[in-house]
Amino acid sequence: MDLDSAVRDDRLRVKVKPNARKSDVLKVEDGIVHLAIAAKPEDGKANAEVERLLTKLLGRKSTITSGFSGKKKTVRLS
Repeated sequence: MDLDSAVRDDRLRVKVKPNARKSDVLKVEDGIVHLAIAAKPEDGKANAEVERLLTKLLGRKSTITSGFSGKKKTVRLS
């Protein structure tokens, strides 16, 4: 899957499905990256896993900038 095609102005829109069996990219659709995250959405665990997974996959530091408590998030890449 080509995640780079979803990057716009060093930003990435993601939709997160927490409590998955493993963390992985499900699909890229309409410029949104759909992620399965193997962490519970409590105490920032799922958000930390989103940042870790995207940093690993893209080779760039990933930081969530909006959507901290929802499934739809914006991530800044640096």
